[in-house]
Amino acid sequence: MSGLQLQQMTDFKLLDRNAIDAYLSLPEGSRFFRGLVFWLGYKEMKLEFTPLERMHGASSWSFKQLYRYAKDSLISFSYIPLKLTSYLSLGMLVFALLLTIQSLFNKFSGEAQEGFTTVIIVQLVIGCSIMFGLSNIGTYLAKIYDEIKSRPHYIISEKTARHGQAL
Repeated sequence: MSGLQLQQMTDFKLLDRNAIDAYLSLPEGSRFFRGLVFWLGYKEMKLEFTPLERMHGASSWSFKQLYRYAKDSLISFSYIPLKLTSYLSLGMLVFALLLTIQSLFNKFSGEAQEGFTTVIIVQLVIGCSIMFGLSNIGTYLAKIYDEIKSRPHYIISEKTARHGQAL
């Protein structure tokens, strides 16, 4: 969902000094290590290994901690949940229009209870307005979140001498 290819990636990495320095220079406080290391764009090489079974004890990660880690990881690199809210608001709008047409049809054919049509239409308008507003607020918050993270636009991996200047 993040747009990053993180399949078969782990938190166990062997990084060179340039990659470590670039990672440490990132100003964001909440860091998703796997995603940020991939995002830095340094060359990768996979080393296949089979981890040994845990010899003693059990993992100290609780379900709540794992859930929070997954949520924070998703939020660090993806706005799909916010986009889903936008799509949901559009779906609600289509549903509201269909239900409004049905309610008006029932009203004019004399099959609706007194006041029912008005209540339904008011609730649909309010619900759609709230969902549309939330999706807009979410979009602005995503833009603000991108700015607050202050990730650089690019990473310089190597400096070379230019026009006779020494490094």
